[in-house]
Amino acid sequence: MLRETWLCVILVAFVSHPA
Repeated sequence: MLRETWLCVILVAFVSHPA
């Protein structure tokens, strides 16, 4: 489940502040 959580965090961070 750790991997899923890390992926969710990355996805949210990417969408939160798109380059």
